[in-house]
Amino acid sequence: MSTATTPPIGSIGDAPPHQIIFTPGRKQVSIRRYWFLIFVLSLVVAILASLLNGFLLTSIIPVLNLNSNNVKYSKTLCNVTGIKLQNDVTIGLRSVWRGELTVNYLDDAVKTRTATVFDHVSGMYSNKIWASKFLDKYAVDDTIECYVDASAPYQAVTRRPQAVYSSVIFACLLIGVGVLAASIFLCITIVSFAKFVKSREWDECRGVWVSVGKGPAEEEKTVQ
Repeated sequence: MSTATTPPIGSIGDAPPHQIIFTPGRKQVSIRRYWFLIFVLSLVVAILASLLNGFLLTSIIPVLNLNSNNVKYSKTLCNVTGIKLQNDVTIGLRSVWRGELTVNYLDDAVKTRTATVFDHVSGMYSNKIWASKFLDKYAVDDTIECYVDASAPYQAVTRRPQAVYSSVIFACLLIGVGVLAASIFLCITIVSFAKFVKSREWDECRGVWVSVGKGPAEEEKTVQ
């Protein structure tokens, strides 16, 4: 009398197809690894591209607009009403500083406007020495020359042209190289993945990867 062997509860052999989350098999495991690598590389490219775009919008384009003749900055007289040394602690790592002036001026409609003047048009923070040097040039009730863009009447600058900070240029170059390298690696991975899915199969008997469509002699050369 034969005795039937009951497989252990929860084994893949007993589980209905809809209960198997990941399809078993050497090729399916490799495919999942490819997808994971593609996801990670895509995430890296997206994060680096977002950082690069942030630098462009906040630290480079405002300087280019200030120096461009296409953006109409009008020269006017501003009355200094406030001086402030602004401090910011970046994620608890270090303190950064920025000099800020509050000024009043008359716009084209002879209306009194209040604007903020930073030591740099981008409003970037720097070290305490540079911020203090900027503020030391002015005193409350001083009348100074400033430049105002009619499309942004609540911000003014005291000088033009200005230059992009060297640290910003270096950071953009570094991030740009990272975006390029990650993008190239991502493209190579996608091409390799497409070729793998189309032309590779795992031979369980011999324990080797074989190329679909190749003859036996060529398959022998394809080892794990």
